Amino acid sequence: MKKPVIDHGDCKQCGGCVEVSPSAFACNVLGFVDVLEAGPGGCYPEDEISEAIAICPEDCIAWEEERIQPVRKKPRQPDYRTPVVDYSGCNQCGGCIVISPSVFTCNDSGYIDVADAEPGCYPEDEINEVIAICPGDCIAWDEE
Repeated sequence: MKKPVIDHGDCKQCGGCVEVSPSAFACNVLGFVDVLEAGPGGCYPEDEISEAIAICPEDCIAWEEERIQPVRKKPRQPDYRTPVVDYSGCNQCGGCIVISPSVFTCNDSGYIDVADAEPGCYPEDEINEVIAICPGDCIAWDEE
């Protein structure tokens, strides 16, 4: 089965894909575009998806089997690093919680917190994805 995928690190949430293929794409409560479940028979509307791929200004939509790894690979993070939140840029969008709920939580005051874990025990791929999509650029690795 062909399935569309979105590179959330590049997606600017323009909504073009949602307009041309509402049966395959939708904006979630945080404003991020999600791929919906396949329609009847487990198929996606290929014509609509192809149009969404063609109009995407950031080239961040592809068919799963056609997806290639981005050229800008992040270097492997040393084990001693932990994720941190710079509250001065954080707008509490919650994208970090959606991507990595085991690491990021919302405290009673409405601010994003990083869960306690031993350095090196944080899910590196999830944290790197959060860093890539954070609209406030407020998530980073702390080397101290």
